[in-house]
Amino acid sequence: MGSVLFANAFTDLTAWLSDFSANWWFLAIILVIALLDSVVPIVPSETLVIIGGVAAGQGDQRLLLVIAAGAIGAFLGDNTAYELGDRMSGFIQRHADRRPKWQARLGWASDQIRRVPVGGGPDVAVGASPGRPRRSSARARPSSRPPTSTSRGSTRMPRGSGSSRRA
Repeated sequence: MGSVLFANAFTDLTAWLSDFSANWWFLAIILVIALLDSVVPIVPSETLVIIGGVAAGQGDQRLLLVIAAGAIGAFLGDNTAYELGDRMSGFIQRHADRRPKWQARLGWASDQIRRVPVGGGPDVAVGASPGRPRRSSARARPSSRPPTSTSRGSTRMPRGSGSSRRA
């Protein structure tokens, strides 16, 4: 009895997702969630892009539009996070000026970000600290993506370098 109820619930969910993702406005939802995912990662945009890809495979959406919606949303979101960091940089610097420990951390983080070659390498030293090497790219970790773009803005990295250029 329990497995039948689960099967019915699963069938109902997939039918609802199919109907939901077939609408034209689903592309706008992908764009908005991809944008928000770059600023505040509440809902992973990858899930919606995959659902959009499945809808495209069923003929309900155009694959190129699904990809474009996700890419444009991610690009706008990364640049929004960068801009937030840039606008907050004065506040962060003033706060760091009053605390030598913060100043040291901010200087170290800025040096780490600036060492990354344009077009390659990890964007931010995830799990690194002075004396401990970088291990992975922050952009590969969903919850690290907003701080990556925001920290690039707050340390005044040029807009065309690294993750602010790549969506």
